[in-house]
Amino acid sequence: MKLREMDRFTAHLSRCFRQKDQDCIVLHPRGSQKPHIDMLLYRPSEGYPFWKLSTMGASDYKLPLTFCQRNEFVMFIHKDADLDNRDTLTWYCDVLLSVALYPAATASVTASSGAASREPI
Repeated sequence: MKLREMDRFTAHLSRCFRQKDQDCIVLHPRGSQKPHIDMLLYRPSEGYPFWKLSTMGASDYKLPLTFCQRNEFVMFIHKDADLDNRDTLTWYCDVLLSVALYPAATASVTASSGAASREPI
């Protein structure tokens, strides 16, 4: 994603979540991960009382055999999850990234349904 597209995408999510662009935390992957996919994190707000975690850059990579070949992915996380804790945040980022990379890794867009869960909050 080019810088202008990143700014537009962040502004779009900020509008959708009714939060300011400054409320968005951009998380960059460690190392030289390929494909390069950043994450955007929004804290719980009054209107949307849960964490919002989104990919930014997954749409740069074309999905195989689907109607909608370019996607970003969003995860909503319970407000009591401690995403200020690096290990907890890393776990959620890894789960969302694995969903985003699944089609490229398997040449498929079909996956079994289910929820990823951690210990009860």
